[in-house]
Amino acid sequence: MPQELTSGFVRPKLDRVAERLRIVHRLLIDQSKREYERTRGPVKGPYALFALVAQDPHFAWLQPLTRLMVDIDDLLDRKDKPLAKADLDEVRSRFEALLAARTEPFSIRYLDFMHASPDVAAE
Repeated sequence: MPQELTSGFVRPKLDRVAERLRIVHRLLIDQSKREYERTRGPVKGPYALFALVAQDPHFAWLQPLTRLMVDIDDLLDRKDKPLAKADLDEVRSRFEALLAARTEPFSIRYLDFMHASPDVAAE
């Protein structure tokens, strides 16, 4: 099938993947924030939380997922060539690799939160 035709099928799928990952990312940030606040006190607003997620070592484990989401957004915004099934396959492969790396911080923390939170497990 020509790339122009497959692009029309890929974009909606990639949009759905991006939306689901945003939900999971938000849930993981919320869980991590609650954990952070138990030991360090309340986070004072969304800008303080943004700074923590970007810079604090407590939230560093989320960076691989954040980078993947940025790359997905870049794919969706790409103007130089149409989306292809290979783009969707690469995104899937990268997410699966994040989960499969059982000794990496993201995988360890994600699995902990998935077992501890019905919301994370449902997504």
